[in-house]
Amino acid sequence: RSIVEARFYDYENLFAQYQQGFVSEEYWQGRAVGPIRDWAPIWKEIWPPDGLDARPGFKDEVERILGQSE
Repeated sequence: RSIVEARFYDYENLFAQYQQGFVSEEYWQGRAVGPIRDWAPIWKEIWPPDGLDARPGFKDEVERILGQSE
């Protein structure tokens, strides 16, 4: 569970940097989008829909990424 939580906050932090322009679009896409597709179902399984202590923008981004993969 600790590893799953660490991955979540790692990507949430990276997303905050991306939003602020510290991380390029290419890096965000290459480093985060694929792994978020893999990890998000696990995050949702462990925590209830609103149980994640995340910024709303990151939750929206995760949903956007998952919507693209369907």
